Amino acid sequence: MKMHSASPLVYLKSWWQCGRYATLFDHLSCYVLFIGHPRSGSSVTGSLLNAHRNALICNELNVLQCLRMGYRSRRQLLWLHCMRDRYFETLGRTWTGYDYRVRGGHQGEVDRLRVIGDKKAAGTSDRLQRNSQLLNRLQDLVVTPVRLVHILRHPLDIIGRVCIRNGMSVDRASRRFFARCETVQRVMEENEFPVHTMYLERLIANPIQQLAQLTSFCRLDSDDSYLSNCRETLVDKPRECRDQVEWPAGSIDSIMRRCESFGYMRPYFEPTAKTGSTSNSSASPIVAQQRRAA
Repeated sequence: MKMHSASPLVYLKSWWQCGRYATLFDHLSCYVLFIGHPRSGSSVTGSLLNAHRNALICNELNVLQCLRMGYRSRRQLLWLHCMRDRYFETLGRTWTGYDYRVRGGHQGEVDRLRVIGDKKAAGTSDRLQRNSQLLNRLQDLVVTPVRLVHILRHPLDIIGRVCIRNGMSVDRASRRFFARCETVQRVMEENEFPVHTMYLERLIANPIQQLAQLTSFCRLDSDDSYLSNCRETLVDKPRECRDQVEWPAGSIDSIMRRCESFGYMRPYFEPTAKTGSTSNSSASPIVAQQRRAA
């Protein structure tokens, strides 16, 4: 059966099953919700968190849509995350042509569930653009602190990948990108929910450090075995697709100028010293990519 939260059958099944696992959610310390953009690295990051022995981050549930569809029971809503993760397991943990299995990880199994959440970054941002109060509704229902994870990569790679994958024009993909940027900025400025921004380029360049920071933000411990398994899963460098796009004249400069208005994009504009390093060495891969795009 295809797993879709809007299905009446899924609703009834989740309502019927959740009572059998009533104690599963007794030890939660936070709920993690991804925000941001498609093609940003959110899927791989969500899978890395999901490989933690105390976490279940499901893929593409779209929990804010579930609120709109009428899910009002805490147990039922949280059990829906487990159902979604089981469905992802039946797909071999492959999504849009990518394999998201973490060898040696705890995907599909947990040892005392402490963190649960949903990776649906673009869909979540689109819903928050229309109604940011959904975050308060979510926290009221799950009765545990909501924390937001924002994964970002070079804007030209996000926009370029959307153009290639979805057949969009650069103009349309850029408009959608900046609409989500404005939503993320507004959520940060409202300052009601903690937000952790992580850059895909930094994650790949220094996975141990970056994952340790991410798991700490999510109130999880990270042992050497877990970090090593995650490091082995990551590719050597992010896939750049900006060179595969035919950018209209002046569009790259226009996009990058507009990006400067968002404080969380500052690492893509940090000046480098003559040695090629920055004041924060982990930012150098980002700056290097930005120079190649210029």
